[in-house]
Amino acid sequence: MKDISAYKAQGSFIFISLKNLLLLKEEVLMAFREEQNNLLIVDCKEEQAGQIETLSRMLSEIIKERPGKKVLVIAPHNHPLASQFRTGQHKPPYQEMVDEFKFGDLTSDSQKKLLDKTVNFQGIEIALNKLMSADSAITKMLPLASLIAGKELEIGPSVPVSNGYDECFYIGRTLNFQSDENPTSYSAENLDKLLQQAQRQVSLISDKAGMGKTTILTHLAKRIKQEYPCHWAVRIDLNDHTDALEA
Repeated sequence: MKDISAYKAQGSFIFISLKNLLLLKEEVLMAFREEQNNLLIVDCKEEQAGQIETLSRMLSEIIKERPGKKVLVIAPHNHPLASQFRTGQHKPPYQEMVDEFKFGDLTSDSQKKLLDKTVNFQGIEIALNKLMSADSAITKMLPLASLIAGKELEIGPSVPVSNGYDECFYIGRTLNFQSDENPTSYSAENLDKLLQQAQRQVSLISDKAGMGKTTILTHLAKRIKQEYPCHWAVRIDLNDHTDALEA
């Protein structure tokens, strides 16, 4: 828009939702043809079925017949109306602008409201503000459009469950923690103490084949998510990485 004043003056533009435009199509297009209305802004928050191709054709005809008329479509990239203008049979001169805004561009109140939203973190429902703060670098990776639209956000897969594991039939084990300074036994009743100690160091669980090491790791992973829902529980099967270990 070289002369933007022709499009921003009071009464020189029409702002309407796609839903209302389809309901009042004849009236709106008649008004858009008037000399003083140079800009039609269509807000496509919701996808409307039907009449899109006809509407696109009619708008394209007005744009071609009356130089200076412009249509601004606010919509996702793959919205049917945007697609018609981009690739349709009656496509007018078309320019696409991608408006990418970041978390840091939002006001403090808006940031707080987004971080108050609940997400699915490895199968656990938890508020985003429990996982990150407004100053966290990870906020740059948040899918803002999905959060603002209220879509469910899933972060990471649920804790994997080993074959044959059934919590109802799980038999608690006693783990003997080997240490030169303070060897300790942890029964099924005081696993919380083991989990607290495991946060401070690397712990290995070893025993003969078939004694239930994988089963107890699955049980511990589920307990970790229950006790510390903000923590990642990651399971890596070394059998899938034998080549790297042999190198």
